[in-house]
Amino acid sequence: MEDHLEQIPSHSPKKMRKMGTNEVNKVVGGTACDEHEFIAANNQSVTIVNILRQGIQSKDKNMLENALSHNDIKTIRGSVSQISEGNCLELFEEIMNRIEDNPMKLLELSNWVSVLLEGIARQVVAFKGDADRILLILNQMERFNEIISMRLSYNQDLISLQSTLDIFQHIIDENKLITEMCNKISSESNNALITYQFEADQENDENDSFDNYEDEDEDDIDIGHEGENEDDDEDDDDDDNDDDEDEDDDNGNDDDGYDEDYNGEKHKVCSTKGVKDENGSNSDSEENAENEYEERSNSE
Repeated sequence: MEDHLEQIPSHSPKKMRKMGTNEVNKVVGGTACDEHEFIAANNQSVTIVNILRQGIQSKDKNMLENALSHNDIKTIRGSVSQISEGNCLELFEEIMNRIEDNPMKLLELSNWVSVLLEGIARQVVAFKGDADRILLILNQMERFNEIISMRLSYNQDLISLQSTLDIFQHIIDENKLITEMCNKISSESNNALITYQFEADQENDENDSFDNYEDEDEDDIDIGHEGENEDDDEDDDDDDNDDDEDEDDDNGNDDDGYDEDYNGEKHKVCSTKGVKDENGSNSDSEENAENEYEERSNSE
């Protein structure tokens, strides 16, 4: 009985701790987590806290960059809650330096900034009588305000630049569309020209083949005509030979006739001349007779 009573106190604390872990949900940054999530977040927070503390004390940028690369809000809240108020202010200073060097870091470190601002606000309430701490916090807030204003001015410039880029992009798109249309029209024109040339060449080939066919027909006709012409030429040659023979005969006859005609004409001329001579003598005799008659008349 005593042994049993002695074992109860030894085991009861473990049992109570186990029941408390299973039944009670831990709240990290206002978010309820189960046991496994809490353990994982707690272990990661412890690791980040150790890195943050070493990085802040040694001013090691690589260690701080490694710690700040975590962006889970639960892990960030758990880590910030475990560092001192002075480390919070120094960590906020490091974050502002990074944002000032590269304004794009503000988006990456936004969760860290919001959690640290909550902690700094609690410090302002808790340390109202500490003028030096309040002055340090106010100086940090003023610097942070300048960084945010600069970032917003960058945004305005980026908005203006974006508008200009939109205009240029619109112009580029229009030029691209025009270029594509021109290329399409040029391609269609080339295709149409190629088609036209092909059809023209095909038509020329057909015309050439038709002309060659006609030339062959004409050659056949010419060959037929040449054969006929040769026959006609042979007939003409025969006729010419016959005509030549006839002409020779005619010429021979004509010569004979010419001789006959010549002799006849000569005879006619002679006979005419004889007639004329006779007529002349007759006329002379008549004149003599008339003269004698006149003389007789005159004498009487």
